[in-house]
Amino acid sequence: MSGYLRSIPLPGEWLKQTIEEHGISLNGLAHKTFLEATQIQRWVSKREKIPRYHLAEIAQIISPQSLDYVLKLKNCEDFAVQLHKQTVKLAKTLGDVNAIQIESSMTQKIDELLSQEVNLSRNERAEISAKYLTNAHFVVRTWLKVPDEEALVSPINVDRHLQYPNNHFAGLLLNVDPIRQAGLMNLRKIIGYSELNNKQGKASTTLAYHHATHLLALYGTPADRRDIEVLFQQKDTLADPLLNYLGLIARAIGLSMAGTDPSTLEQFIAIARTDKDLLSIFCMFDAIHYADVVINAQGDIPALGAAKGFKQAIPQILRHLEHTKYYQNISVIEMLKLIHLLHTVGAKPFMRHNIQKRLYDACFQIKTLDNSLGEYNFIQREFLQQFDTILRKTEQ
Repeated sequence: MSGYLRSIPLPGEWLKQTIEEHGISLNGLAHKTFLEATQIQRWVSKREKIPRYHLAEIAQIISPQSLDYVLKLKNCEDFAVQLHKQTVKLAKTLGDVNAIQIESSMTQKIDELLSQEVNLSRNERAEISAKYLTNAHFVVRTWLKVPDEEALVSPINVDRHLQYPNNHFAGLLLNVDPIRQAGLMNLRKIIGYSELNNKQGKASTTLAYHHATHLLALYGTPADRRDIEVLFQQKDTLADPLLNYLGLIARAIGLSMAGTDPSTLEQFIAIARTDKDLLSIFCMFDAIHYADVVINAQGDIPALGAAKGFKQAIPQILRHLEHTKYYQNISVIEMLKLIHLLHTVGAKPFMRHNIQKRLYDACFQIKTLDNSLGEYNFIQREFLQQFDTILRKTEQ
């Protein structure tokens, strides 16, 4: 597999390492499993993949405590094979596309995202890797529908597109020609740059529209971004204010992360500082994005109070602050969200053991932003003051 993950071993690599650690000979293992030593050698050398049953049997013989882990490794191997097949199919469908380039870009992105996580056990790393491989597989499959004029983002699949890290994989494909051109044309068609009549009906239809504007703002051409800036200024006038807010968020974050027009971020921050509903809805969106709550099969958006402890969202917001080289353009927004969560849901979610080191790391990174925050230094000071107080409490 040309694009397999660097973050975790292949099952054959695990087998080779485990045999060496336990001082077991190939002949000895072959005798215990009623297999040929030459067959095990082919697995160890990665010339052949280890069948799931034999992998489980070997794990129970030489490392019983590793059974769950090696089966997760096998999941990753199987899912990587499926991703490879889909990228080859996509290359053939669109033409003039390098399947190896797509596959490698996807797995490199997974490795990058995993590198931003902290304190993962090997089981957790393998489990998350399998999840991300299935996410990448889903995004590639959606692009296979483009030649058939099907919408990349639709009411049917928008709930999955909103899940992290599908947005990262969509962005990768929108940066690969000729996939980029086909994808951007598809997004423009969804949006229509016209009256918002295509947003009438159930919430999932509107969410698909909003997400298309987000992707086009973040990955589109300068002309696309100018069109989204116009939509940002106009704002929405839907009957449901929550959907209006979500549209504002989608465009503002897309334009802000693209970094082409700082005035968008300035306007958005000005609104967020005075309109607490915006921050509440933004935090609720993060709860959807990071799977603290889900959009149901009917496309209904969860109520604002559905997310309680933000168990998944808080670590991910902190990840943005830990890695400011990737997310500096939205660091002020992320600080505002965490301050808002501290005020609305209390200190308890931030007192969890696995959050403490991340808070320390985030505060350290934020202190390095002194020269780049400009007029927003006061938000930095408020964040550090409030969360330094939380950290001191946990030390007592």
